[in-house]
Amino acid sequence: MEDKVKRLKAGYCDRGLNFCYFCGDKFNLGAKSPRIIVVCGHTFCSECLESLLRNGKVKCPLCRKKLKLDRSDQLPLNYSILFELIILSPILKHIATEEKVFEHTCISHPSQNHQFYCDFHSCLFCSDCL
Repeated sequence: MEDKVKRLKAGYCDRGLNFCYFCGDKFNLGAKSPRIIVVCGHTFCSECLESLLRNGKVKCPLCRKKLKLDRSDQLPLNYSILFELIILSPILKHIATEEKVFEHTCISHPSQNHQFYCDFHSCLFCSDCL
């Protein structure tokens, strides 16, 4: 039980959430931005998902579930991982704190905070909306 508590309290780098499980590169705010395959919830970088896209479908490399889409940027960003990227960056952390970027409550689900961002729709949403 103590090990489980330690793992839960560990940072996202210690839990192995800071890199794409397909290519092994660290996530960033550019081509390696973390995107969620909505049918299964697994996260990979935009670049890898674009390379996995075949005939308007992407197949999750971990669980093999398929999803129809035209471009990888239609998949939502993993807002939780982006939050960690920003908080670990001294410059970005200051900007996020100044503008209160992460103080957003979902309109549809007032008890939930936004955790994800969709580039395609330019909106924030919570896990219930996902």
